[in-house]
Amino acid sequence: MVTSIDITQELIRLDTLSNIVETFQEIATTRMQRVRDQVLRNRVFLTGIDKIYYQVSASYKEELLKLKSRKNARNEVLVRNGRSATVLISANSNLYGTILPKTYKLFIEDPLHNSSDIFIIGKIGKALFEGTSKNPFTYIELSDSGFTNDELKVIRDKLIPYSHVVMYHGLYRTILTQDAISEDIVGINKEDHPNEPLMKWLFEPNLEEIIKYFESQIFSSNLTQHMHESELAKLASRTISLEDSRNNIKDAIKKTQLKKAIIQHQEKNRKQMNNLIGVYFRSYKT
Repeated sequence: MVTSIDITQELIRLDTLSNIVETFQEIATTRMQRVRDQVLRNRVFLTGIDKIYYQVSASYKEELLKLKSRKNARNEVLVRNGRSATVLISANSNLYGTILPKTYKLFIEDPLHNSSDIFIIGKIGKALFEGTSKNPFTYIELSDSGFTNDELKVIRDKLIPYSHVVMYHGLYRTILTQDAISEDIVGINKEDHPNEPLMKWLFEPNLEEIIKYFESQIFSSNLTQHMHESELAKLASRTISLEDSRNNIKDAIKKTQLKKAIIQHQEKNRKQMNNLIGVYFRSYKT
């Protein structure tokens, strides 16, 4: 039988849990705000760089083909392997709301992963993929609390030989909206540049050096940006998930308080009934 003491202990437990969730939410919000400004600012910058890269690649397509066909092209430009890589960015825990399953659904339903080299970042993605697919993959360990330049360099070195690197991760839209997206950070998609006019450019020191810079340094910048985009989306999703948890705990506290009031009222009625019965028996004996 549940007593008011039991209910009081349950309320203490719920209040403690609410404080823990609130602390986690404050940490996630602080991290999200720190990452958000940098990510949104870099989005604009890299969009402009992407347009320039498209212009150069499209305007000088024939020159680039000749350049890469040279015997010493490997020393002048980055010669890729002609293969595609698909990269799933997940996490090491399930404490990130709905964005992880949404991203995995996008990844696993894309037929591209069946004909590409697969890379998975995060234990959750690894566990999901092992449970739904028998395709081989390369697992990359990465902390949920961020990544160092050395860790990023390891990922970059694994991916830079590929002609196409399609990354699957969450994208921050607003604090309430995070979408799962896939994007090729190497290949140039004409659909991303509709009605983009082509023009001739002057290069200093030369076309070879410019293209070499684009294909190495810009790739690294794009990779870093997408890693931060994923981090921001996960933190935003986690913040919303923790807010939902807090609201659920508040509802549970209200229901428990009501239950406590009912039990206290029942206990009070039983005491009054026992007192009346006691008075009745004493008067009966006399």
